[in-house]
Amino acid sequence: MPLSIKTFISLSLIVIFLTPLASNAEDITRRYRTLEERRDAGQKHELAEWLYLSPLIELEYIRQTLKPYNLDYSTTTENSKTLQLDIELIPTDNFTAQIVYEYDDVLNKFLLDEALIEIELDDFKLEAGKLYLPFGEYYSRFVTGPLLEFGETRGRSIIASYEPDDHFEAALYVFKSKKEHITFNNNALDWGFSINFSPMESVTTGLSYLSDLAESDEQLLDENILYQQRVDAI
Repeated sequence: MPLSIKTFISLSLIVIFLTPLASNAEDITRRYRTLEERRDAGQKHELAEWLYLSPLIELEYIRQTLKPYNLDYSTTTENSKTLQLDIELIPTDNFTAQIVYEYDDVLNKFLLDEALIEIELDDFKLEAGKLYLPFGEYYSRFVTGPLLEFGETRGRSIIASYEPDDHFEAALYVFKSKKEHITFNNNALDWGFSINFSPMESVTTGLSYLSDLAESDEQLLDENILYQQRVDAI
């Protein structure tokens, strides 16, 4: 069967980036702990002094066997895969613009995952655009998140954060509401915060808050439902 153009391009991307990925495997397979580290987890390729392209390929296979009480065994399998392309523009030391595309294997096309600008001044950082909020994410070496993970939220947001060192980070954010409330429209603003402390590389503890769980990507409400009360999450 002849290869389609999309398949050929995808295979070409893998071939182009596979060799440098393998040669730097020890560096790029590190566990990322934050949203920024996830965007930068792929191997960077310098296209110009101010322009970088970072591919990230993740594959995971899960096989699960359950034996409910007084019932037969049931076995399920699941494949998780991610192909992410991160385009990073760094015109100055304090200003960065990033566009992140991810391949959706269900829709069979690339989708805009994040698009943001970042301004950094000493220990303070301001991010704005379409991005993931620092809530409900627990990163590890696995592609899929743990059972504890819930409430992943992405939206048009402004995030102000403070990170004096590699062990502590605090962030406060506001984002545009996507759901229709019975007393306010979807132009309203929601908010949240997060505090994380890492005494060592393998240990992280933190607290995060989201003002409205209905805004998360979990799709907890039907699109046509007008709800009466926000349900916050911590």
